[in-house]
Amino acid sequence: MHLPTYLTLMSLGALYAVFHSIMLWSSNQLLFWIGIFVAVLNVMHAIAQSCDPDEIQFKWMLIYIVPFLLLVLASFSGYQEIKITALAKLGIAIPSALPGKSSDYEAAVWSHYGSMAFPMLAAG
Repeated sequence: MHLPTYLTLMSLGALYAVFHSIMLWSSNQLLFWIGIFVAVLNVMHAIAQSCDPDEIQFKWMLIYIVPFLLLVLASFSGYQEIKITALAKLGIAIPSALPGKSSDYEAAVWSHYGSMAFPMLAAG
């Protein structure tokens, strides 16, 4: 593995996650912090991989757990949207438990996989 190329691609993945997090700063604080978490995981993975460049260590939470949790948040947010709409028709106004809409969380899954394209290219 060509280490400078690998570290460059991992850095681009972390920068991509930070860029999307900055765009979410004013609209959705939860997704902002999830994006920062993904950027930190990218950096940690780059450090772990650069310590032993011959072993592929691309096996933990970035591929499965983070997108799954985002989809769980999307489902919970969708449930909240249905409940808020139903109660609004009855004249009861309640605030949402999560910021944003369920589509925001579903879009964050694709954004997450976009940030993971750089490490996948680097591992390849």
